[in-house]
This record gives sequence, structure tokens and C-alpha cells, in this order.
Amino acid sequence: MNRAVTIFLVALTLTAGCAPEDDPVVPENPDLYTATGDFHNFLVGDGSIDTRASFRQGNDIKLGDHIVPNGASTNRGLLLDSPAQASSLKFFLTEGDSTILNQGEIFNLNNRGDYVFLAIGDVQDPSGQTRPTLLQMGSLLDPPAGQVRFRFTHVLTGWTGAVDVHVNGMILENRRYGMGSASVVFDARPGGEDTLIVVPTGEDPAGPHVIW
Repeated sequence: MNRAVTIFLVALTLTAGCAPEDDPVVPENPDLYTATGDFHNFLVGDGSIDTRASFRQGNDIKLGDHIVPNGASTNRGLLLDSPAQASSLKFFLTEGDSTILNQGEIFNLNNRGDYVFLAIGDVQDPSGQTRPTLLQMGSLLDPPAGQVRFRFTHVLTGWTGAVDVHVNGMILENRRYGMGSASVVFDARPGGEDTLIVVPTGEDPAGPHVIW
């Protein structure tokens, strides 16, 4: 069974300021609009299919090739024609016949936006519940000092029913396949003391039906 849980941890970088004469301001190019995207590959197959993926914006702008599955990702810039733009994002199997797996998916992108995209699904299920698709999520906000911000996205193709997620004493209920949860914040714990249990919705996390 393929299992995937995504936790985003944010690192802060501090920069020192300089005097104005030592740090000239470079005017922005008003005609250049960009966003950034992290593309994660959670595609699955039967083990005989190479599920490395290639991503494209529109018809020909490369966003990353040979992205290995099981959560591997690539970070790429996205070129926009205006401050807010609807743009097609596509993916296909790198070692396949270049057939687009997520036909007709359009995403609204904003200048300087920072996005996370998950390629999920079973490449052998082109039209069913687990058909390959691309999920768009915004980046997580920085957590308060000494805390962790957590978000769960259900991409378990081996169990497409709704699940409850028990994480450090908190519960994210009734997460359906292809759905992300709202983010939650909890106090950071020492290494090895965090708990994460995924069960079918309504099941006891201490019972016999633990998925993860």
C-alpha cells in the first residue's frame, strides 16, 4: 500500500541591512510576472511501470523532468503574462509516450505566489476515482516560535475512503481522498515523541484498523 503524509517545516533566514548608499534599490520590471511552484510526485503503478514524471506549463515550458515518485519534488519558477493568470499545468510519464495524464487542469496563479502541487493517482486508472490529477495548495505560514505547523493531504490510493488523522493529540477528521486539511499548530516536541496515526474515519486509533 502506498502511503504519503506531507509535513512542511519552515526555516527562517535573517538578513542584515546595509546603509542606503551601499545597498542600491533595483527597480522592479513591471512587465515581468512570476510565481514559484514545488511539484511533488506521488503517482503509483503496479511496479512494472516507470512512474517518473515530467511537468510542463502550457505546451512547452519545462518545469522538471524525471521526477522520482514517493514524494520527490522539484522547485520551479512559473512565468505569467499578467499579475493574475489562469495557466495550464500538465504532467506525463517521462519514460512513457508523453500522453498528458491530467487533461484540462487550469490553475489560477498570482504574481509572486508560492504554490505546492501534488501529482497524485494511479497511472493505471485513467478515469476512475484515483485517476492522475494535480492538486494545488498554498504554502504554509510560518508557525509561532517553538511550534510546528502541520497539514495532511489524503493521497493514499490503496485506501480511498475517508480517514481521521491523529497527530500529537489533535484530530483532523473525515479527510477524503484528494483533500487537504486545514493547517493545525502544536507545540514542538523532542525527537521521537511526536505521534501520528491514520485510521478509517470513526475508527479507534488504538484499535486494529490503523492504516499508518
